[in-house]
Amino acid sequence: MLLTESVFSEIVNSYLPQAFKQLDVDVSGMIFSHHPLFSREHVLASRLAQLYDQYLSRQHNNLTGHLTDKKQVQRCWLCNTPVLLLDVFLRGRNRSTRQLRDTEQEKDRTLLKSIIKVWKEVKSLREFQKFTNTPFKLYLRR
Repeated sequence: MLLTESVFSEIVNSYLPQAFKQLDVDVSGMIFSHHPLFSREHVLASRLAQLYDQYLSRQHNNLTGHLTDKKQVQRCWLCNTPVLLLDVFLRGRNRSTRQLRDTEQEKDRTLLKSIIKVWKEVKSLREFQKFTNTPFKLYLRR
């Protein structure tokens, strides 16, 4: 079926409300995470920024610290519970909390390792190019 302009306008008008609304959007800035004209350093710097945002998010949530605190509380309960059945139940919960904490710590370590790996790639690329395209610097503190 061939749509003429009048048929098309009737279809569109039947789905649209009678009063048209206008949405004005003011864009003050845009940050591209990838673009075909980006250099290799820009791509690595973008990935580094994304990894750092993930790191900040994980540090803000502090799941590892909460699980460590929970494990310490469970350990205190284990020391103070005389009932054998409750003791077995709490040991199982303590074990699962410890495993969950260990996996979260491993995720944190893996994220830090990937940040350092990407930074080393940026650094070696800068040394190879003998110039810098991006203003990123990495400071590590213990």
